[in-house]
This record gives sequence, C-alpha cells and structure tokens, in this order.
Amino acid sequence: MKLSIVIGTLNRLPYLRKCVDSVRASCGDLEHEIVIVDGGSRDGTQSWAAGQNVVFIEQGAALGAVAAFNAGFYASEGDYVAALNDDCVVVGNTLPLACDYLDAHERCGQVAIPWHDIGDRDVRVMPVTIGIQQWQVIYANFGVTRRWLGDKVGWWGNWYHYAGDCELSFQVIVSGYTVDALPGGQIDHYRAQDETRQVCYHNQKFMDKWMTIDVSRFMPNAKPMPV
Repeated sequence: MKLSIVIGTLNRLPYLRKCVDSVRASCGDLEHEIVIVDGGSRDGTQSWAAGQNVVFIEQGAALGAVAAFNAGFYASEGDYVAALNDDCVVVGNTLPLACDYLDAHERCGQVAIPWHDIGDRDVRVMPVTIGIQQWQVIYANFGVTRRWLGDKVGWWGNWYHYAGDCELSFQVIVSGYTVDALPGGQIDHYRAQDETRQVCYHNQKFMDKWMTIDVSRFMPNAKPMPV
C-alpha cells in the first residue's frame, strides 16, 4: 500500500463527503486507503461510511483530535500517511505529488501541503518557532509522513484537542529528518465553526516542552526567527 489517508470526523457529513471525493479524485490510480475515525457522529456518518470503500473506526465518543488521528495512524498500512481534516478539499494531484516527493527525497520525513482557508488567497505553509534559539521551521497542518517514522516517534503524542500536528513535525525534525513544503500541492480548508472546535488548554505545556530544548543539536542549518 502506497498511501493511507486518515480523516478524523464528528457530525460533519456534508464536509466529509466532499473531502473523500477530493481524495479519490486526487489519488486516481495511486494505491491508497482511506481511514475515517469517527467520534460518535449523529448525522448519518456511520450509515454513509458503510457504503464506501473505507476503513471506518468508530470511537463512539469525542475523545479529542489527537486520539482520533492516532487511532487512524496506527491502523494505517500505507508506506506514507496523510492527515486531513474532514472540512478540507484536496486540490488536483496533490497526494501523488506528495508520494513522489518523498520517494525522491530520502531525508525528508514529512511533507507539509500548502493550504488556505476558503476566501483567503494566501496559500502557504505555517512557520513556527522551536527551541531556546527560537528558530523558525515549518510544520504540517496537512502533512504526509513516512509511516515507519510516525510509528517510531509516536505520531501526535498524548495531547488532547490540538498540538498533535506540531508535535509530529517537531519529532520528525529532532529525529534528523526534514519537513519540506510540497511544491505544487494545495489544500482548500473550509474551517467549519461548530462544537468540534474547542479551546486549547495545553498551549503552555506544549511551549514548555519544545521551547526549552537546544535545537542546534538537531538543526545545524536552521535560521533564526527575524526580529
């Protein structure tokens, strides 16, 4: 299996259907599987999924995005694993491009797919800072990761609602691999505003973990954040 696409969802069937349709259109003949992790939807998601050729994991309750995606990651069988929100659409041949890029760049552990919110023309990857040096890196809001590497570093860790995507990108970096922006890739993000979006309560814990390490040991070529 070349690629697994993991999608977490909760009561967003109209968005989910668009997302899955875009994944299939993007993959084309690429060998792939779609893994959907559901947090107890009450909008017909389970019935719809039963008629689709997908791996469906029903958690039965909203356990948080990190738990949902981790369940999907560990159930995946692809060489590469993509993480997608249920309220996004994959544009064009982005997913095969991601696989081709990883095939061609052995020191790249993860590609970050450029994205934008619907209505925002700025398609980009997100910069973040890491370490006591506050060095700038990119992380994958929407990423495709080598499965063996994700398994090794523990995927999204043990955070609750958020920070899992940053956690994975940082773990890839400190493992000696790069996180690269994917040339030519694009995700359109609807950013649905509903009860699934909750306040992130562990920002400080995340900062305490990652802003106190000496990243020069792992990133000798990183550049400082501009002042």
